Amino acid sequence: MAPVHATAHFTGTLQQPEPLKTSQPFNDEIKVVLLHAERQFKGDVEGFAVAEYVSTHHADNPFDSTFAGQTIFDGAVFGKKGSFAAQATGRTVEGTIHVEWKIIPETATGELRGIRGHGGYSWNYAAHVYPDGLANTSDLDALANAAKPHVVETKWVFEGLDF
Repeated sequence: MAPVHATAHFTGTLQQPEPLKTSQPFNDEIKVVLLHAERQFKGDVEGFAVAEYVSTHHADNPFDSTFAGQTIFDGAVFGKKGSFAAQATGRTVEGTIHVEWKIIPETATGELRGIRGHGGYSWNYAAHVYPDGLANTSDLDALANAAKPHVVETKWVFEGLDF
């Protein structure tokens, strides 16, 4: 079956980042946090997703980061109902988040069993989180503003099912 392209928007929230808890503290120059996000998808992909990430802020620019985690989706793809988990990796560069998802086929349930694919998005979170500009703040805890709902366009490529 040929790959099928899909688009969807999600309305999402990001909870206040939590410091990574370890038995020994890290050097003060490295900031590692846990992120929890929830998303409601509309479009070719419809449903609810929750994501957990570990994010490391870059020492040379604390507004840039690299992160990885998983997104768990429950809903429908082109009307086929089920759920799946996706590996999530990404970077934040100069205030823009770039995320890539890769579906873990073995996790798919319901009518989505057998699905393969990937997706992702780029979103200028700085305009949402720091409306007065990055230069006007040095407080990373301002990321709490990301808890305000935001709408992001996503792109997907699916395989393995007859859509």
